[in-house]
Amino acid sequence: MKIHVSKTNVFRKMKGSKIKSSVMKNMVLGGRQYKTFFTPKFENRKPFTVPDPHLIYSAIPGKIMKILVKPGKKIRPGDTILIMDSMKMMNNIISLHGGIIKDVFVTKGEIIPKKHLIAELE
Repeated sequence: MKIHVSKTNVFRKMKGSKIKSSVMKNMVLGGRQYKTFFTPKFENRKPFTVPDPHLIYSAIPGKIMKILVKPGKKIRPGDTILIMDSMKMMNNIISLHGGIIKDVFVTKGEIIPKKHLIAELE
């Protein structure tokens, strides 16, 4: 879905009957055009980037309990890469893509944050 935005200067009424200048923007979604005000959070968001299918990141923080792959091992989509303890639950971290493990960037017992690089596929 493609979003196209153009700016139009307008005035809108704010709380306390004060008039402040704002920018109304045109947004095109699915072929239809809408006029709207964007929140600062929406305007300052990080742009989306397509994730690299060769890199495996942790989705949650936790402690690495067991690593089930080594460099050179061939894996398929859905294979378990490692087991992580997070919030007193054992979580299987699986691969979304198949390939050969090029490198593993974690060790058993290591505590990792969210979005930490776990492994790389060739």
